[in-house]
Amino acid sequence: MVYRSSIGKCLGEDMRKFILKRTLIITNFFIFILGIPVFGLGIWVLVDKPSFLTLFEEAKSVSGPAHSFDVEIYSAAAYILLVVSLLVVLVSFFGFYGVMEESKCMR
Repeated sequence: MVYRSSIGKCLGEDMRKFILKRTLIITNFFIFILGIPVFGLGIWVLVDKPSFLTLFEEAKSVSGPAHSFDVEIYSAAAYILLVVSLLVVLVSFFGFYGVMEESKCMR
């Protein structure tokens, strides 16, 4: 059974819009919150490179001579991690803001 509100909109449509809006808000919020530590990890790797390299030296000694670690690849991965996490944080922030403001440009 479908009930009509005083302005003629279907309450079912209003409820779907409400649920969709809340779902997008929660999803964008969690992606934003999870993206910030990843961004911080990328900054930590770039700023504190000696401890990062020490960590890889210890991993190399534990893994033995059969496995080789190319530190250059992992250093480049820090830049990729930083850029990707920054993009994730920005997109989730603008998605969150777009849903909150119901902006058609940001959807």
